Order: sequence, then structure tokens, then C-alpha cells
Amino acid sequence: MLNTFDRYLLRRYISTYLIMFVSTYGLFVVIDGFTNADEYFNESQSAFANIIGMAKEYGYRASSFFDMVGSILSVVTVIIVLGLVLYQKELQPVLAAGIPTYRLSRPLLMGVVIANLLMIMNTEFVLPKVSLLLQTSRGGGLSEGKQIEPVQDYELHINIDGESMFADKRAIKNARFILTAPFLVDELTTLASRNATYYPETNQHPSGWLLKQVEPKLETLKLTELGKKNVFRLKESEDIFIATKVTFHQIFSKGGNYLYDTTPELIERVNSPALSHASISRQILFLHNRLARPLQNLVAVMLLIPFVLRKESRSLITSMAIASGVLVGMLMIQQLANFLASAKIVTPDLAVWIPVLIGGGLAAWFSEDVLT
Repeated sequence: MLNTFDRYLLRRYISTYLIMFVSTYGLFVVIDGFTNADEYFNESQSAFANIIGMAKEYGYRASSFFDMVGSILSVVTVIIVLGLVLYQKELQPVLAAGIPTYRLSRPLLMGVVIANLLMIMNTEFVLPKVSLLLQTSRGGGLSEGKQIEPVQDYELHINIDGESMFADKRAIKNARFILTAPFLVDELTTLASRNATYYPETNQHPSGWLLKQVEPKLETLKLTELGKKNVFRLKESEDIFIATKVTFHQIFSKGGNYLYDTTPELIERVNSPALSHASISRQILFLHNRLARPLQNLVAVMLLIPFVLRKESRSLITSMAIASGVLVGMLMIQQLANFLASAKIVTPDLAVWIPVLIGGGLAAWFSEDVLT
């Protein structure tokens, strides 16, 4: 059960966290908005319509910003709340009553848990909904064409290319699907289509691309047995359907689209044989970091408490500066662990646990220095 002082600290944590997020995102909007103002304003629209469009875009960009800074803000807020408790001399009566200093961590840890739950909800439910909007050009919208980068299906050995992509239709204009021999065809074949549309898996067909106005025709293709299972017609039409695990999202933002996937989608991607080993390695590391993020934040809080509430602190500013330096050091350790995983020196799961083990060990080591 939370007592009155616990509820007071929890309310202060939540209010401080909200103020920190609004202020940092407001600063981001001001700087980014003035820097890219020309991309948002359309001369054919009124100034009010341009401002409304700009507000909508920064509305869904708030989801991406929250995913990026939510973790660090949840820990920095603890430093600020503890600093305010010391500055307003609210800690001495609590300690005089015989209450352990670490008892104060309960409402703060609850605040960190609430912040992480909000980040999880944002990652799993909000970000996937606005992912395509986040990857389009500023002020462009989903109907604007985007230049395509060639993508390889490493399972079926299909190279997918084209002129441009349109997010609203999940389509590629002037698409080219290069079938490599001897996997799907007996000889190298390029299927040229005026329009290729992606369809997810259903009960009637697997996931893949429907090629319309395609040349050459299906009858002229020298398909292998594997090719006949993955290159076929849907119903009675001249269009060709190519079954592949390469989705529209993977082509639309090659290399970085997994940042906006839900955790189940990310797990499915790392098990997909259609992706390259290098891409899968990056996604495995990102998946482990996402799963361990709440624990990393909690460990960081327990590590910072002895540095903010120090026995022999000369000043509050010095203690908060030292705590901030320790936090920066932990972030550097995390980045170093990620680099070691990227270089295949350590495994991704070990890289994620390195900051947790170091932070937890240091938190136990410095716990004797906490103010009592």
C-alpha cells in the first residue's frame, strides 16, 4: 500500500515526467519546424491549412519522439524528483522517523514502471499505425511516390525493384521482379509490371505481390517445381501473383522499417528466411534491447539513488551532476555493448545484459554511500 508521502512522490514524478516530455518535444518542434518550414507549406493552400497539416504531422511524430526519449526521461525524472526532495528539505523528517532511504524508491520505481508501460503501449499499438506516415517526406503524405531501393528475397532469390512506391495503395509503379535461375526458373527472367500491389496472407493465398499488365506472360515462363508453387495466377486473369515473404514495409523503408514493428512482427521477421543474415542480426539485437529496456531503466534508477542522496555530499548541484555523469557512462556502456554485438564479438543477448549486470553490481556496491 502507498502512504501519503508515497502518493506525493508518485504524483511529483508523473507531473515532472510530463513537463519534461512536453518541454523537450516542444523544443524539437520549434527547431525542426523552422528548419524544415519550406517542406510543410504549400502555396496552393491557405496559411491556416498549412498550419493544420503541420500540426497533424507533428502529432503523429510525437509517437516516434516518445519512443526515442521516453527511457532516458524516465530516469532523468528520478534525478530531478530526488533533487527537489533534498532542496525542499523533505527528506530529513522521513529519515528522522526511521524510514530507510531506499523505501523512497518504491513510488519512484512505480513511476518508472508506468512510464515503461506507456512506452510499450506506444510501441505495440501506436507506432505501427503511423509507421508509414513517419517514413514519408515531410508534408508529402501517403499518396506521394517514394523512390524504391532494390530488395533481395534470400529464400527464393528474387530481386525486387521499380520506379516508385505509393504507401496508400501498397503498390510499386513500373515494378521489376528478377527471377534467378535455377531456383524459380530455368533461366534468368525479368518480369516487368506496370503496377505491383502487395497482399498479405489470407486463407485463399499466401503473402506476395500481384503483378498487373506484366510481361512476359506466365505461359512463356520456364518455371521449376518450386517456381510453379510461388509464381501463379489468382483466379482467371492475366495477372501474375508471386508468393514471397518480402513485405511492402520492408521495401518501403529498407533497413530501418523494423524500428516501427510490433514485437510479434519483429519475432516473425527474425525467423524469416527471406532476409539477409546481416539484417537479421541487427533486428535480433534491436529485439533484445526492446525486451530488456524496462529492466535497464529500473537498474539505472537504483544505481543513481546513491549518487543523488549521498552521505558526504558537498552540494545538491554536485550530486546531481555526478548522477548525470554516471547516467551518461551507463549509456556509453550500452552503446559499447551494442557495438560489440554488431561486430559479432559478443552475442546480442549477452550485449543487452552487460549494462544490466554492470549497473546492478555498481548499485549494490555504492548502496552503502546512500544518505541515512
